[in-house]
Amino acid sequence: TTGGNQTVPLENNTPVENPLQLTIHFIYPDKITRGKNFEMKARITNFGEMTKNLLARWVLTDNFEVISANLIKSCGNLDTGKSCIASLVIRPSLSTPLGNNTIKMEVGYETN
Repeated sequence: TTGGNQTVPLENNTPVENPLQLTIHFIYPDKITRGKNFEMKARITNFGEMTKNLLARWVLTDNFEVISANLIKSCGNLDTGKSCIASLVIRPSLSTPLGNNTIKMEVGYETN
């Protein structure tokens, strides 16, 4: 069966816990400039039982262009206390609104 999807908004660069016993910690530059490439990472850590076939998917608005990487990261089986890093290089368009913008990640896995 599928463990479900969890969307975690990018806020304050702090780990966000969810009911799946996973945390997602986003890592990104302090300053992001429209039209300029930047790297974004997400560290997914499992604090529950082993997950099988964990997949993480970046969810971007139309204002962001993927420069390199895939939007889906396969973490395989993730044991308790282990982490997986998903990263990509993206570019906000010149029409991206100033201020806070949201980049999300969906995570799913198989359960026993």
